[in-house]
Amino acid sequence: MKDKILILFSGGMDSCGVLYKCLTEPEYDHLDVHAHHVHLINRLHRDKAEAIACKNITKWLRKQGHQFEYTESTVDYSFASALPWDTEICWCIGAMIAQTDISIKYAEAGRHAEDEDASAHPIVIERLDKVFEYMTASQHRNFEPVKNLPVVKHMSKKEIWFYLPEELRKMVWFCRAPINKGESIEPCWKCHTCEYVKDNKLI
Repeated sequence: MKDKILILFSGGMDSCGVLYKCLTEPEYDHLDVHAHHVHLINRLHRDKAEAIACKNITKWLRKQGHQFEYTESTVDYSFASALPWDTEICWCIGAMIAQTDISIKYAEAGRHAEDEDASAHPIVIERLDKVFEYMTASQHRNFEPVKNLPVVKHMSKKEIWFYLPEELRKMVWFCRAPINKGESIEPCWKCHTCEYVKDNKLI
């Protein structure tokens, strides 16, 4: 049985880059892939846009013949006036999944070379890594923690974007606060990820 990597998949360009790399690059042939999407329901209302992206991306990848496990869960914190770091929630969910599947040896959420904003401060990342290690080193796993595998750590967001096939670039979602217009969902073009897309002329 192969070891497994758990990819915390949001439908955004970073985690899509991780998923695509793990499914297509020979260096990851020794790993089975489990992609898990956490529907984050909060006051930014981007869960619908991310859900559509995840559905389209996974469907496209499977049509290309790629085999992987895909699961979902939901965390509703729309009641909260302040937003926690999304990655903290997703890593906690990931740790719970890893406790139930001892074949999961690695995990990744899409950390990239430009993770330098306040939410990705080195102290914050170090704290989260310690919590994840502590939670995954459970009795079920013989106290062996899951290791973070930095699949796209050496790449910028722009590099990840152009690494993806054009078909996938059309499906990924990037806006942090999308505008829901009934049957259509549009980027706000004001959040930091929208600004990044504009500044780097990705779309």
